[in-house]
Formats: sequence, structure tokens, C-alpha cells
Amino acid sequence: MQPSSISNITPNQKIVGVNKRFGNFGIRKQQGTTRVIYDTLTLTTTQDTFRFFEGVANRTFPQTNVNESANGLQVGESLSVDRMYLSLVTLDAVDGDIITLTPISTRPDITIGEMSIKIANTIILKPIPLSSFLGNFNKSSYFSTSMNFEFDTSLIFPPLLEFIVEIRTLIVAGTPNTELRLTIEGVGAILAPRNTF
Repeated sequence: MQPSSISNITPNQKIVGVNKRFGNFGIRKQQGTTRVIYDTLTLTTTQDTFRFFEGVANRTFPQTNVNESANGLQVGESLSVDRMYLSLVTLDAVDGDIITLTPISTRPDITIGEMSIKIANTIILKPIPLSSFLGNFNKSSYFSTSMNFEFDTSLIFPPLLEFIVEIRTLIVAGTPNTELRLTIEGVGAILAPRNTF
């Protein structure tokens, strides 16, 4: 029996491979980058489901940095999701300015929940528990206050396809002047019409 060599596919290679399957052969010629996207939803009403990036075109900075093309990335853009984290945003009651940005470890009513991801109504991440984000249970954490979840596989967001990250949890009581933010980090491709650097 011959030994087999297993090669690790980089996030860049996976972005190119997934986009090829969608007929997007030009993505390999785009500029590679580190990409961080986020979306923020209000916690002022009682609810048990949060759908991040759904209807994101109706929100602006500082609630999101993805609002140019409905719910997807723009032409020539793609993202390999490598890490994500949730945080609470506390707003000033008078002018609405952001006062603090803190991890969700103080909210067991949220961390008891689970998260899934859909692209164009296709599930690409089956529900995972949000407790895996907590430092005590996080396989990638070096300290107990870490809230950054690292994926074992790169999930790819191709351009122009709607993606929604859904969090289902216990009924969360409305909290005045508070928002829930989801931040996604990874390797990305951005449009480079002339040259790449």
C-alpha cells in the first residue's frame, strides 16, 4: 500500500475552486486581502432568532460594513470565512453613539443558542452551539475570555449570492440601547480591474 500525501488547500485556493464551480473564472485574477465584515441587529425587542446580513442593504455604518449590493458581496469579491465572534454594542441613550463593545459571555440567554449559515437558501453550516465561542469550551482559545471561534474548514461566500447567518436562542428580553454584532474574518478577494498588489 502506497502512502498518500495529503495537501492542505489554502483559503485562496478554496475561493478559486468554489468560484470556478459557479462559473466565475475571473476570481483568481482579483486582489487578495484580509477581509472583516460585520452586521449589527438591535436587542431592543424580545426575540429568539437573529438573522445577520438579511436586509443588510437597509443598514449603514456603524451597524454594518456590507451594504453595497443587497445581501451579498459585490462583483469580483469573495470571502473565506475563517473566524467569527459575537459582541454586545452599548449605545448612548441620548445621541446613539457607541459607548462599549463587549463579548457576549455575560449573556447566557444568547450563548445557549446555536448558529447556522445559508447561502442562496442552501445550508453551508449546520447548527453549531454558541457555547463553542466561549473560552472555556473553545478549542482554539488560549484563555478563558476568548470569544473568537475558528472554523476547521473554510466556508466560502461567493459574490452576488445572498448569505444569512442565523442565530436561534432562548427568548432574549429587550435590552434598551443595546445591539448584537456578528463579525466575520478571513481571507478575501476584492475587485482589481487593473493590477493586483
